[in-house]
Amino acid sequence: MDGERSEKRMNVRACFKCKEYTPIHPGNQVSSELIKKFDFLHFKHPVQTLDKTEIPKNFKVILLVKIGGGFNPHDI
Repeated sequence: MDGERSEKRMNVRACFKCKEYTPIHPGNQVSSELIKKFDFLHFKHPVQTLDKTEIPKNFKVILLVKIGGGFNPHDI
């Protein structure tokens, strides 16, 4: 049963100043690059890695999409 729970868990990178977060997909090179970009965009903000269940309800999910050679933030 613990194995089933751990599969459904997802970590996110959250910025507490902007009230935004982005999902983390371990082992995915593109995801790693996008997390670095998230950290760059939120430089000097209080940023932390959390379980998705710990994110306050007023936070927005931000998806960073790699387009061409750059990154563009898109929110849902």
